[in-house]
Amino acid sequence: MDVIVFDLETTRNMNRSSMQYIIEIGAVKLVNRGGKLSYHSRFQAYVLPPNKYVSKADREFIHASKMDFKHAKKLRDTMRQFIHWIGNKPYYLCAWSTSDLHILVRNYVYGQKYNLSWIENYNDLQQKFGEMININRQISLTDSLKMSGIKLEGNQHSAIDDAMNTAKILLTYQSHIPLDMNSQSSLFSQFVVFLYSKCSSCNEVKYYTEFPIKKRGKSNRGKCNECLVKKRRYKKLMKLVKTLRHVMYSKRCNEH
Repeated sequence: MDVIVFDLETTRNMNRSSMQYIIEIGAVKLVNRGGKLSYHSRFQAYVLPPNKYVSKADREFIHASKMDFKHAKKLRDTMRQFIHWIGNKPYYLCAWSTSDLHILVRNYVYGQKYNLSWIENYNDLQQKFGEMININRQISLTDSLKMSGIKLEGNQHSAIDDAMNTAKILLTYQSHIPLDMNSQSSLFSQFVVFLYSKCSSCNEVKYYTEFPIKKRGKSNRGKCNECLVKKRRYKKLMKLVKTLRHVMYSKRCNEH
């Protein structure tokens, strides 16, 4: 079967629990000719987040300019283009780690509804590379290239360049890295991880809809909506108590 190697870049947030919106998709298609994989084509597109704003820091991080986003489309529209590029032939889907899979699910869950049917036969090449060299830990893409004597192409944190470099590793070790077939149902356990969270206040595990969507630069520290409402009510009550105390104190002073 053919292989689709892809990579995603997102908005960055200092708060790890904050939402990371997809702002670039990069992918490489490898075709199987006589049992051997070879390069076929590539896909690259910048994506507008829901608020249609990409900060200068985020653009610089992925080596993009303001002009690059001038004709960028929303994720749903970009996904249609991506799926059309993938085509109808069966394929293995590969990425470096499972983080991109989680990002896709989180973006879907938090309002950006798009076609997820293309996510199948998912293979974590980071894990498979580690198994091949008998290392049971995470290995960065850059370190893997160095260990393999493969020259880094382009820039790190560019989705298309990272996809190209990941594809290079697979092409180099294709006879030593077996790819697996799997269905969406078998990947469901990975999806579920991001559908439930534990509230940092009440310690209850709740469905994602019970938590607010984090805004850039703001943090609720993992509190659920119910706890946040209680917190706001408590603050209002304390403010009222403080005001009443001030009024009573002023009244006593006036009486004397």
